[in-house]
Amino acid sequence: MTLGRPDKDRIKKEKNIKVYSYFNKKEQEEAMNRAKCIICYAGYSTMMEFCELGIKEALLLPQPTLPEQEYLADYYTKEKYFYHTILEKLDLKKDLLQIKKYHGFKVKSKTEETVKNFLMATALQPSNAMKKNGSNAINSISYEKSSKNIYRVVLMHKNSRCSKNDR
Repeated sequence: MTLGRPDKDRIKKEKNIKVYSYFNKKEQEEAMNRAKCIICYAGYSTMMEFCELGIKEALLLPQPTLPEQEYLADYYTKEKYFYHTILEKLDLKKDLLQIKKYHGFKVKSKTEETVKNFLMATALQPSNAMKKNGSNAINSISYEKSSKNIYRVVLMHKNSRCSKNDR
């Protein structure tokens, strides 16, 4: 369990539950991947992480002071993605049985694959300069990903004589 409190630095263990004050991004991803079920707020960023990680079982507890979370939780329950309840009505035994009736998001592709497809499709569109010269013949297309998730499309034109370093 994490409290989402970066201002505190503690780990508390009670019976078989560990309570952390905060997870960094990597720790959060690891914990979510290991979890059998996730109980969390219904925020948009959390839902996008569910898409990326393929999370299928979660109990959403929308924050009552955030109407967008209430809206999202209602929508996700109606669409059979995730079950939700409000904190005042939380009954873990009953609610954890309910989540089995929901299937999570049906994600067609992960972010990296989507970015690659977008970059490749964009690269296939001839630029204005290429249209003027009538040279829209592309010999090869590839993409590269740096360590900081920055993507670069590399185009080689049919009549190009440049070396790998000149791309």
